[in-house]
Amino acid sequence: MLHYLIYTSKSNLHSHKELDDILRVAMFYNEKNDITGVLLYDEFHFLQVLEGNKQSIDNTYSFIKNDKRHKDILLKTRGTIQRRNFELWSMRICLTDKNDLLELHNSENLDEKNIYSD
Repeated sequence: MLHYLIYTSKSNLHSHKELDDILRVAMFYNEKNDITGVLLYDEFHFLQVLEGNKQSIDNTYSFIKNDKRHKDILLKTRGTIQRRNFELWSMRICLTDKNDLLELHNSENLDEKNIYSD
């Protein structure tokens, strides 16, 4: 069974090189652990979707929670899916406009049908 997890966090990045480092390490790690997903970044916040088996997703999320490049990490939703939505992406970063993710980060609940559906 496939699982997904979506979280938001505030960025603690000090340079674009750190963002490149996140992508490089995540792509290698995710390919090795059969994880797919996407990371949205607006210079102040992250929103990430992870897909894979439950143990791999949980291990990855634990690593992220201890990563000093993130702060105020909030688990928004998690669940099971029939198929991957990002099957071709071990990890992809999508840049958005400044503070595009602020409302999602500050919301208490995400309606998973609007954010993530299979």
